[in-house]
Amino acid sequence: MNFAVLLCGDTESEAAKGLLGNLTEKQEKCINISKESINIFYFGGYNKIDENSPLVAVVFCDGEVPWDQQERAIAFAQERSLTIIPVVADLKSFNQLAPESLKEYNAFECASEMDIAELGNLILERFGLLRLQRKVFISYARGESRAIALQLCERLSARWYRVFLDTHSIRPGEKFQEALMQELADSDLMILLHSPGIQDRPWVQEEIAFATKIGIGFVTVAWNRGIKGIFSDPVVLEENAFLNADEPMDQWRLIDPVLQNVVNQVSVRRLDAYGKREENLRKRLVDFAGKKGFALVAYPGRFLKLSNSKWVDRYIEIAVGVPDAFRIQEAVDRSGYSEKGGYVPLFYDREGVAPRTLRHLAFLQDGLPSSVRQLPESRAVLRGLPFRLYDKNGDMSWI
Repeated sequence: MNFAVLLCGDTESEAAKGLLGNLTEKQEKCINISKESINIFYFGGYNKIDENSPLVAVVFCDGEVPWDQQERAIAFAQERSLTIIPVVADLKSFNQLAPESLKEYNAFECASEMDIAELGNLILERFGLLRLQRKVFISYARGESRAIALQLCERLSARWYRVFLDTHSIRPGEKFQEALMQELADSDLMILLHSPGIQDRPWVQEEIAFATKIGIGFVTVAWNRGIKGIFSDPVVLEENAFLNADEPMDQWRLIDPVLQNVVNQVSVRRLDAYGKREENLRKRLVDFAGKKGFALVAYPGRFLKLSNSKWVDRYIEIAVGVPDAFRIQEAVDRSGYSEKGGYVPLFYDREGVAPRTLRHLAFLQDGLPSSVRQLPESRAVLRGLPFRLYDKNGDMSWI
């Protein structure tokens, strides 16, 4: 499958040129293995886009744009695509710069070169090449970096991330460590606030060990340059990185450029971290299937294709993190199994997943009981959904 990005508006802007370079880099990282491509089309060539290609339109609204020459391309995108991303340097000027046809869409503020990586991620998410749900886990010592953790939580939430912060994310009465490990298992990245006393925090050390075990990527913010090992390429905080270093350490906050740099590192490193974790998840499946004589092609972010001269091609969906109902629906819709019959194998790692969540996944897989019906106007009984969940460390004989 090939993917299409339609560029409209000021396509000579620095933001547009930056996006082209970013998508080229992302293609090399995530889909060259499957021999697919991300094809770029400009507004004048919109009618050359294959009707079967998934499409995202990006409209650059800054500068002098002759919208009357681009109306057909935008209308085409509105008819074909669920995703149109207007891009503007300052959201305050969006209503003045954008054509009327785009004002119902939420715009993306691309204020600096570092925002380009985030724009590229938005496109990959819409193509299903990167998980749509964004999750980040902040690991920190409360007595030393609480205020910085709160700063990051607020800034990342504004970038559509669901941020796990122990003081905000676990409700009273929940088993603390059980909930914590599931949130970590379901995160794209861990932000580790490596403050001076972190070595003496057993909970933080346990989080680091678990994240390393299951392959979660790190963005490390270090108070000194002496850290090594898994904490490669940290964001090192100099003395001038703090707004209020004369106050107790747990009240220290980062100056805005440093804070934004950490957020940018999350955007830049997320795809690599996701890809490495998916590769680790896929490895046992690939090893086992290869021994059984299957030829294998990976479609990153989505599924693994298994070919054998004795069988029709088989497709196994791979879910990084905890499979939710949307991920299951995506797998079923993509396969078409709901129409053909049969089921979709969905492969995931249950390491760290809480017992309550595992029971819920089993409930979905087994289907709703026959006593549960749809609304009165429909008499159809809701039965089992057409998918099966398989654990990374379970029996592989189903392949």
